[in-house]
Amino acid sequence: MGDFFLKYYSELTKGFEYTALIIGLVTYRKYKNTPIKYFILFIFYSVFVEIGGSIPIHLNPGGVFENYGYLLKYKFFYSNYWWYGLFWTIGSVLFWSFFYQQIIHIKNYKTVLNFSTYVFVVCISIYTLIHIDQFFKTVLTFNKMFGSIIILIAIVLYFLNVLQSDIILSFYKSIYFYISMSLFFWWIITMPLYFYQKFVFVDSTELIKLISLTRLFANAIMYGTFTLALAFCKPEKSLHL
Repeated sequence: MGDFFLKYYSELTKGFEYTALIIGLVTYRKYKNTPIKYFILFIFYSVFVEIGGSIPIHLNPGGVFENYGYLLKYKFFYSNYWWYGLFWTIGSVLFWSFFYQQIIHIKNYKTVLNFSTYVFVVCISIYTLIHIDQFFKTVLTFNKMFGSIIILIAIVLYFLNVLQSDIILSFYKSIYFYISMSLFFWWIITMPLYFYQKFVFVDSTELIKLISLTRLFANAIMYGTFTLALAFCKPEKSLHL
C-alpha cells in the first residue's frame, strides 16, 4: 500500500488540491463578501504553481513537451527550484501574512505581523541577490526558514486574537479556525522533515519512503480540512464591516 501511495505521490497531492479548488469555486458566492474569497484564490494560485513547477519535467526527453526541450538551455528553465522559491517559498508567505491581517482584529497584532513581513521581504531580497546562483539550483534554506517563521507568527497571533475576543465562545464554528489548525499541523509535521533531510545525511530507502508518506499524509489532512471547511462552514465577517 505504501508503494502505491509513493508511486502516485504527485497525482494524489494534485488530487487533494484540485478537490479543494473545485469546492472553493462552488462555494465562492457564499464567501465572496468575506476574506475567504482570497483564500479560495490562493488555492487556485497553489494549483497554478504546481502546474508551472512541473513544466521542466515535461520538457525533458520522454516528457509531454520534449520537442520544446531546447528551452532547457536557458537558465530559467533548467529546473523548477527558482519557480518554487519565488512563487511558493516567498509568494505563499506574503499571502498568509495578508490573509491573517484581514481576520486579526487587534491592531497591535496586525502591526507586528505587518512589520515582520516587511522585514522578511527586505532580508530575503538581499539574501537571494547575494546567493542568486544557488537560487536557481535549490530552495534557499534561509528563505524557507524565515518564511516558515512568518507563517507561524501569523497563526499564533490569530490564536491569541481568538483567545482575547468573543470568538472563543464559538471558535469551533469558524472556518478561520479550521484553516489555521490544519495549516499549523501541516507546519509542525513537514518543517522538521525538511530540516532533517537538509542537514542530516539520509541513506536509508525505508526512511526516505517514510518521510515522503508523512508529507503525503500531511497534505491530505490539510487540503481535506480546507475542503470540508469550505463546504460546511458558514460565512463570517463581511469585508465591508
